Amino acid sequence: MSEKQPVKQSKRPRRKFSDAFKIRAVKMVTEQGYKITEAARQLDINPNLLGRWKQQLSAPDQEVDYSGPQSLDRFQVTLSSF
Repeated sequence: MSEKQPVKQSKRPRRKFSDAFKIRAVKMVTEQGYKITEAARQLDINPNLLGRWKQQLSAPDQEVDYSGPQSLDRFQVTLSSF
């Protein structure tokens, strides 16, 4: 009997999403009536990620670290302009 070798899954490189993409993704849920799982599937992102973006954008008084040059204030201004 031959032993099966474990299948190595290639790891997808880490992706970076623009502020505009995040805002459009959140608006799919908040304004267009999509469920988080539906929107995430269409956008090819993890539902947990979309849920985190939604939570961060809906709670501007909480301190949020986006680990990048974008600030929450810029995010909120952009959100209201879409």
